[in-house]
Amino acid sequence: MALSCRTKKPTMSHFGVNCGANYPKFKSSLDKDTGVVRVSIPNPVRPESQEDFLVCPKTWDMAAANVVCKRHGNPLGAEAADSVSFSNLTTSRDNKPLPSSCVSIYCQGYETSLAECEISNKETNMTSVATATCYKQPTGQYVL
Repeated sequence: MALSCRTKKPTMSHFGVNCGANYPKFKSSLDKDTGVVRVSIPNPVRPESQEDFLVCPKTWDMAAANVVCKRHGNPLGAEAADSVSFSNLTTSRDNKPLPSSCVSIYCQGYETSLAECEISNKETNMTSVATATCYKQPTGQYVL
C-alpha cells in the first residue's frame, strides 16, 4: 500500500485508492514516559476518518518494538518489548483520552513502520497494553 500511495499507481487490484492528501494516513506514536504504543488507522468504512487504538500485548515482541523505536528516532532499536496494566494508565502525555480498544500487531522485524506489519484482532476488553523501551543514545566518552 505504501508503494502504491508513493507512486500514485495501483500495484495490486484494490490498492491505490484513498491515497490523496485529503485522506488520513496510518500513524503511530510512542509515549516517552510510559512506552505505550498507540496507532491511528484509517477507517475502512469511512476513509475520511480514522480510529485510534493501543497495541495488545498478545503478539507484541522485540521485532515489533524495534520497528516502532527505529521509526520514532532511535536507530539502535528497542531494549525491551513489554506490557503494562491498562488500569494503571489514565491519559496520554498530551492529555488526550486513551483509546478504549487495542489491536494485535505482528512484525517480522525488517519493516520501516508498524503500518507494514500485520494488524489484526481489535479487542475492547483490555487488561494490559504493549510498551516499548528504546535504547538511549550513549552520552559522553567512555574510558577503558
